[in-house]
Amino acid sequence: KQYHYRLIIGISFAESNFCKRNIRPNNCWGIGGGNPESYDNYDEAVIRANNLIQKYHDSGLTSPKLMRNRWVGWQNHNWILAVEQVTDALETRGI
Repeated sequence: KQYHYRLIIGISFAESNFCKRNIRPNNCWGIGGGNPESYDNYDEAVIRANNLIQKYHDSGLTSPKLMRNRWVGWQNHNWILAVEQVTDALETRGI
């Protein structure tokens, strides 16, 4: 139900292998950087991830390549590849 659902899923792959290795409870996206956020449930976390992605889009960071340095904090090209791998696969399947 979230507008940026493809990026939400793609970033969860890049950051936590689809939520298999969360750094804090229900945080599959590494949100919070050095001070990671925790969430009571995945619904709350997905909404937070979508809102953060929208904030990035509003400031002109509209692709994984443009988002990377701000989201990751350093130039990790593999992060871009991981996010794009998932988003492209979803789009190809019409999801």
